[in-house]
Amino acid sequence: MKIYFLGWLCCFLATYAAQAQTSNSVILAKKPNFQTQLYYDSLDTTPGIYTGAEHQYYSFRIEGNPFFFSDDIAPTDIHYNGFLYQNIEAYYDLHLQAIIVEHDNMSFAIRLDNKRISHFKMYEHKFVHLNVDSISGMKSGFYDLVVDGPVKFFVRREKELRKEIDNQIIREWFEPLTRYYVLKDGSYHRIKRRGQILKLFGDKKKELKTFIKQQRISIRTFPEDGFEKIINHYNEL
Repeated sequence: MKIYFLGWLCCFLATYAAQAQTSNSVILAKKPNFQTQLYYDSLDTTPGIYTGAEHQYYSFRIEGNPFFFSDDIAPTDIHYNGFLYQNIEAYYDLHLQAIIVEHDNMSFAIRLDNKRISHFKMYEHKFVHLNVDSISGMKSGFYDLVVDGPVKFFVRREKELRKEIDNQIIREWFEPLTRYYVLKDGSYHRIKRRGQILKLFGDKKKELKTFIKQQRISIRTFPEDGFEKIINHYNEL
């Protein structure tokens, strides 16, 4: 009788151990280990881009804002340090010429290192980092690539912090500053007026003058829109 009971107990324990092992295997298969979970968590927060100096916010007394297009945070694609990060919540500070990023897991905003940014896209505008010499009269930094063709059209967008004192009252505000540049035959040219761009495109001057008249383009009223249309047309001729 004892031998029978011991045999039954051994069979029961062996069956229970096998079932427990099978159950544990299923659980382990469904639940990733600690290292795997850390990996997926890292993909979710993209830590590689959230490095830089802490951004100091401006005084609320300053009129306006220093940002591009809107003071609302915008999903931005940023090519940073050799990697493309998509839909990063960011601002483009035109006064500092810097990208400011935020994340739910951070208690403060971060200013990215400009030298590590080759380009970024925000509000359907592509900004590229240009390293230019002083001969061109341009500053190295970010430029909005408005026309990307045989002849390229760049817009430098900035906001200057202005200050005035009237009756011992200090007033500060952000004032937009925009400059236009054309890259043709490997050289940059700053343009301000219609005559300058017609001279630059002298080989098609007649066709462009006809186009400007037909389209009723006014450089004085809408310079960026006018330059963009003229340059696009020149690239198509």
